[in-house]
Amino acid sequence: QQPTFAMLATPNTSLEPSTHQEILDAIQILQSYFPPDSQRAVKIAKHYIGLNDVENAEKELEPYLNQSAPARFCKATIYLDKKEWEEAWKWLQSCMKDSEATKDEESANAAGDAYYECGRIIEEIHYVPASPHKEDMLDDSQGMGLSSLGNTRFKYEEQARLKRMREKAIALYKEGISKYQHGACYYRLGYLFLKGMIPKQPFAPVGPQKTDHEVAFEYFSKAAEKQSAEAHFQLAQLWESGKGAPKKSRAQAAECFERSARLGNEAAMFHIGLCYLEGRGVKRSADRALHYLKKAKQHKAAITTKGLVYLQKKDYLSALEAFREGAKLKSSKSFYNLGCMYRDGSKFTPQSIQKAKTFFREAASQGNSHALCDLGYFAIQDGNFVEAFRLFRDAKNRGSSAGLLNLARMFEEGQGTKQDIERAVQLYQDALRKCKGSTAEHAKERLEALQRKSALLATPGGTV
Repeated sequence: QQPTFAMLATPNTSLEPSTHQEILDAIQILQSYFPPDSQRAVKIAKHYIGLNDVENAEKELEPYLNQSAPARFCKATIYLDKKEWEEAWKWLQSCMKDSEATKDEESANAAGDAYYECGRIIEEIHYVPASPHKEDMLDDSQGMGLSSLGNTRFKYEEQARLKRMREKAIALYKEGISKYQHGACYYRLGYLFLKGMIPKQPFAPVGPQKTDHEVAFEYFSKAAEKQSAEAHFQLAQLWESGKGAPKKSRAQAAECFERSARLGNEAAMFHIGLCYLEGRGVKRSADRALHYLKKAKQHKAAITTKGLVYLQKKDYLSALEAFREGAKLKSSKSFYNLGCMYRDGSKFTPQSIQKAKTFFREAASQGNSHALCDLGYFAIQDGNFVEAFRLFRDAKNRGSSAGLLNLARMFEEGQGTKQDIERAVQLYQDALRKCKGSTAEHAKERLEALQRKSALLATPGGTV
């Protein structure tokens, strides 16, 4: 069967070549089976860009730059990747201004992409080429060495400049919508409304006004119709919170997460995986959860959650592989779970306290409070109470209830620090007020024990 373009390079699907060899194979198939034209050249160039082979990408595009808007946009992306904004802007403008760009769907998409990228350059990079307005090109060095009043003025002028930049970007997004109904432009306007970055109209019409979240929901809905994975993801969050959506709906949220995941959004893969694990808006299914979690190959939380699901299934080898995969991405939770596996020991991870400590230290270096507590327990076992006190204090400062309780106990017993019953009582009271379950119960028990001890000591001749 002769391949089709859709089979060779469909964005955000498993058909998209990913490894170096797969990309080379895709290039060879394109060159062997398809006649030379601008469509083939753009697809081959994109593959070369994926290989960081800019020279061959430019060679493929060169014959078609005068006649093809998609080719010019692809050329612009090369300069965008290199952060050469002036050259990128020139090629993007050629996509936007050329009437040829409206001849077919791909050319219209390229023109819409150009409006989006120009808006993004202005909004995020604050680049305006050859601006005739001096105020748009304000030099940051003007703020150096000024008085307090001068600094305040400089900050005000800088804020005004950034506001003008955003207004220029918004105008481009709106033009991209009016001319090409471009999905990314719909998405970006929705995002700006979501974050409250679009100024209110000074003379709004009388009557009920839509909130920023409601307007964002409408823009995201339009972008979702254009198969925007990010828009589906934002809609899911709005359905889940009930902000901007017609009502709060976990089922609708799950549906949008799933659509976004199918379009390749790894954050959505993680969230729909959680939905299936917890039965949130969908029927509970660990297998369906794993189906999506396994697809999110660069999402740290998804990889760690995948490992925890395997642990629940008692598939220790798959769990170990998942946590190692997460550790390669420097996931603190994966490091922590590897430490737990070596601390407890299993068929595939013979017990090794030394290895456990190594993984806990990696997790702790990223602020993992569970790892800090485990290292604290090991320090107590080694008789290093000063180190244990420091570790529990760090864990408590990161919101750990276990760190809070252990720190209180060390103040109570005078281990690793000077005994301070008053401070211990304060910490137990904090735990009782802020925590639930066994943590609160334990804090209550220790407070009652300290009260009994205090009463006995207050009795003449009393002993503990």
